[in-house]
Amino acid sequence: MMSMSTFISTNTHQLPTETWTEIASYLPHAYQLPLLWVSRKFHDIALRFLFSAVKVYFVGEQFTTMFDIESEEERDETISGLMTKSWEILHCIMHNPEFAGIVKSISVFAFADSLSVFEKMSLGQALLCLSDLRTFNWFGLEPAFSSSLFQCLPRSLQVLNVQSLPFRQEASHLDSLHRLQVENLLYYRPWTQADQSSHAYFDNLLLLPSNTIPLVMEVSTTLRQLCILSYHLEEIPIHIYSSLTELEICVPEDSNLIGMDLIFRHIPLLESLSLVGCITSDIFTILPQDPVSMQNLRSFRLSIDAVVLPVVSEEHVYVLSRFLGNQKKMRRLAIRLAGAYWGILCALLPTINSFEFLEVLGFHTGCENLSVEVATSLASILSPRLTSVYLAATWNNPDYAQTEITCLSPLLDKLKTLQRLTFFHLYGGYSGFPVVAEDLVAELEKLEVIGINRRMWDIMRKDSQSYELVEWKMWRSQFFIQEDFRYQDDAWLFKYH
Repeated sequence: MMSMSTFISTNTHQLPTETWTEIASYLPHAYQLPLLWVSRKFHDIALRFLFSAVKVYFVGEQFTTMFDIESEEERDETISGLMTKSWEILHCIMHNPEFAGIVKSISVFAFADSLSVFEKMSLGQALLCLSDLRTFNWFGLEPAFSSSLFQCLPRSLQVLNVQSLPFRQEASHLDSLHRLQVENLLYYRPWTQADQSSHAYFDNLLLLPSNTIPLVMEVSTTLRQLCILSYHLEEIPIHIYSSLTELEICVPEDSNLIGMDLIFRHIPLLESLSLVGCITSDIFTILPQDPVSMQNLRSFRLSIDAVVLPVVSEEHVYVLSRFLGNQKKMRRLAIRLAGAYWGILCALLPTINSFEFLEVLGFHTGCENLSVEVATSLASILSPRLTSVYLAATWNNPDYAQTEITCLSPLLDKLKTLQRLTFFHLYGGYSGFPVVAEDLVAELEKLEVIGINRRMWDIMRKDSQSYELVEWKMWRSQFFIQEDFRYQDDAWLFKYH
C-alpha cells in the first residue's frame, strides 16, 4: 500500500493546485502546518488555511490570569511573543496584498493596560486592506471597540461579534452582514467557574451604554442570525425576528423573557434557538406546545443556572419534553437544568432517544453527584449517529483520588461503540472530574478533539495505535472562535456550559 508521503512526492506536479487545496481542506489544522515545508506549491496552499483566521492581541497584566505559568519572566516572554506576532500579521496584511486576500477572519483580544492607540491605528489600517474579510471578533473591553475601527470594517463582512459597540456607528456599508453578536459574556469564563451563576459576568458590561438596537435596525434587511441580551427582546420589531434562522438569547440576572411568547409565534424560519443564563421558571409557561410551531427547528439549547432555578419540577420537564417531542427534525440538542434531580430529569430521555436525526448532544445530569445508575441510563440513549457529545455532571468530590471513576464506566463503554464520534467533552461541576485525557483517548479511537473540565486537546493520530495530544492554550479555550474547531457543530456545543 502506497504511503501518503510517497503519494505526495510522486503526484505533486501531476495534480492541479485546486485538487491539492481540496485535499488539504480535509486535514486537521495541525496537519496543515507541515505543508509549509514540503514545497512551494504546498506552502502557498497551507497559507490559505493557516492564515484564513488570524488573532491579534492587545494584552497587559490582566490577561496573565489566563496563563498557567509560574515564572514571571516566562509570562512576559509569552505576552511579548503574542503581541509581536500580532504586529507581524498586521504588517503583512498592510504590505502584502496577496496575503491580505487570504485572511477571512480577524479576532482581537483587548485586555490591555493602556489606550492602545498605536495598536488600534495599525488594526484600522489593516482592516482597510481586507476587502474580502468575512468575520470580525472583538473580545474584551480594554480598550473598547471604537467608532473609528467600526468604520474600517469592510463591506464584505458577514459576521460581527463584539462585546460592546461604540456610542455612534454608521453601518450602512455593512450590507452583507448576516450574523450579529453583541454584549454576550456568558461563555467567556474560566472553567473552574463554569457551573456557577452567570450574573457576575455581566457586571462590567452593564455599566456601558447599549447601542445594540440601532445597529440591529440598520442591518435588519440582511440579518439572519442574532445573539443578544434578553433586555433587548421587546425593543426589536417583530418583523426582524420573522426573517431569522438562528436566535441566541442570553439572560442576565434580574432580566426576563417578556415578549418571548409573541416572538415564538413569529419565527417560522428559525432553525436554531439558544436560551442561556439566569432563566426563571417562566420559560416553561411560554415554550410552544403546538406541533405546528417552529417546524424548521433543528437545533435547540436550554441552559439554566441552579441559582436562579434551584427546583425543577415534573411539570417543568413535562412541558419541555412535549415541546421537544414536536421537533421532529432535531439534529443538535443541549439541555442543562443544573438544579434538577435525576429522578425528574430522566423523563426527558425517551424524547431524546426518539430523535431520528440527532447528531450533536449536550446534557447535564443535574444537581446530584454522578452515579453508576445515572450513567447507565444516559448511556442507553446515546445514538450511533452522534458525532459530538458534551456530558456534564455534578462532581463535588475534591478529595477524590485521581484514579478510574467507576461511575463513568457505562458511559465510556457506550461511547466506544460510537463510530462517528469525533468530539467528546466531559465536565464535572464544582471540583472537576479527576480524569486524564490520555485514558479517554486510548479508549475512544475515533476522537479528533477531547475536552475535560473546559480544557481542550487536539488528538494527532499517527496510526491506529499511536497519537499525540496537543493541549490548547487557556486563552484559546476560554475565548475560542469557530475556526478553532474543525467542525461547526463542535463550536456550537462547546460555546456555552
